[in-house]
Amino acid sequence: MQEKIKELQKTIDIIQERRFQEKVEILNFLREKLGNQIESLIDEYTKQDAIKQWKKIAQKQEKQDIPTLIEILWNQMCGSNGFKFTMTEEKEKENGEYRMNVTHCPFVEVANKIQGNEWGYHLFCMSDFGITEGFNPNIEFSRTKTLMQGDNCCNHCYKMKSMK
Repeated sequence: MQEKIKELQKTIDIIQERRFQEKVEILNFLREKLGNQIESLIDEYTKQDAIKQWKKIAQKQEKQDIPTLIEILWNQMCGSNGFKFTMTEEKEKENGEYRMNVTHCPFVEVANKIQGNEWGYHLFCMSDFGITEGFNPNIEFSRTKTLMQGDNCCNHCYKMKSMK
C-alpha cells in the first residue's frame, strides 16, 4: 500500500511540475508580446484570487484573528504539504507581531527545476498579501525576504493594523 501511495504522489508531483512549466512558458510568451506590464497584472490576479478564496475560508471560522489564520494556513495546510517554518517566541507575540521564517518551500523546489523562480514569485508568493486581506482586512502582512528570490528564508510578519 505504501508503494502505491508513493507512486501516486510521484505522478501528482510530475503533473504539477508540468502545469507550472506550461504557465511559465505562457507568461514568457505574454511578456514578449505585452512587455513587463504582464508582471503587475499577474500580481493583481494572484492577489485577487487569494482574497476571494480566503474570504470563503474566513466565513467558516468562528474567529478571523491572526492565530486562527496561522493555524489554518501554516499548521493545517502548509505544514502537511512539505513547508518547513519556525514561529516566533511567545514574548514577540505579546507585542502583537507574529513572525515566522519559512526555510523550505515546495514551490521553490519546482521553480528551481524548471528555472521558473521569477514567475513563481508572481504566481505563489504574491498570494500571501491576498490571503491576509481576504481572511481579515485588518491583518497587516509584510515580508522582506523570499526563498523564491534566492534569500535564505521567507520572513513573514503578521500584525493587526492600528485602528485610528
